[in-house]
Amino acid sequence: VRGNALSIAFGRLCLRMFGWRIEGEFPNRPKIMIAVAPHTSNLDFIIAMAAILALRVRVSFLAKHSLFSFPLGKLMVALGGIPVNRESPQGMVGQMVEQFNSHSQFITGIAPEGTRGDVTQWKRGFAVIANAVDIPVLPVILDYKAKVIRIEPAFTVVDVEQTIAAVQAHVSARVK
Repeated sequence: VRGNALSIAFGRLCLRMFGWRIEGEFPNRPKIMIAVAPHTSNLDFIIAMAAILALRVRVSFLAKHSLFSFPLGKLMVALGGIPVNRESPQGMVGQMVEQFNSHSQFITGIAPEGTRGDVTQWKRGFAVIANAVDIPVLPVILDYKAKVIRIEPAFTVVDVEQTIAAVQAHVSARVK
């Protein structure tokens, strides 16, 4: 749980101002990996943060390390950001597994596409982490055409490659 009545109201106001709404329910689980897709715009962050505030959920998120320098650095960390150097991501999966294992409650969001451009194959990290710590993957779809944030049913990770393919296909089928 994060925030208070003021932050909830602020998150809801932001969503309303941009014309967005949330569909679905966030599961009551202490640990979950959120796969946010498609990642198509710089507005994704603002929409996602407004939803996090409105839902009153404490979520960490991975973002490119350049966003953590002055003047945004402290704000990004305060919002739950974890910097990733995409040119040298070695050890990130292990670090995230350690984070999940060292906390009784830990929710993290990742844009599995890894970039705002079109990609055919998602990055594997989200499914590898979820598999390593035995947690589900929760697809959250940012549907810009309908202006809806869709919280989809969680996927249990049995096989990393099958999970990536299943979640990616599910998201593709649900984006209008």
